Amino acid sequence: TPSGDGVRLYNADSLHGAKHAIIVEGEFDAMMVAQTLRSSLDPVLRATAVVGVAGSQSLPTSFASSFDECAKIYIGFDPDEAGRTGALRVKEMLGSKARSLSLPEDLTACDWSDYLRPHHAIENPHGGHDWRDVQKMVYVADSEGRSLYTARDAYLQWQHVEDEIGGVELGF
Repeated sequence: TPSGDGVRLYNADSLHGAKHAIIVEGEFDAMMVAQTLRSSLDPVLRATAVVGVAGSQSLPTSFASSFDECAKIYIGFDPDEAGRTGALRVKEMLGSKARSLSLPEDLTACDWSDYLRPHHAIENPHGGHDWRDVQKMVYVADSEGRSLYTARDAYLQWQHVEDEIGGVELGF
């Protein structure tokens, strides 16, 4: 945003008609998440709008009204103090339809661009994740505080167990 201009929401056009949205910090993070979701096999993820704010504390004046059409909004700010503070503020502004996506806390220097790029031992040790990892984060955010689950929730939980355990070894 040039000096003197108001803060804008990056990729705000993607919100038109979207039922779900993810808000991240920065344009590059928004591009990486959007590109990753487009490769998803999950039709809900593929249809999810991804927008970026200039920073966790920089919100446009009509920020909350931008999400009026959305049923669920996921806040995926960076796992640092500014990101956590900004996410809480945004969650208060958006109310009950807002949920928090959490990048792993142990990756403090990691943002979405790092997380979703290929892993490299020296240049990008936090990378190597894909749409399935984002799907798991969405599942965790959706199930937080609930006691009633859908068939989709059960499938995602089963998929998580399969990923963690790797199936049952039969000895053959």
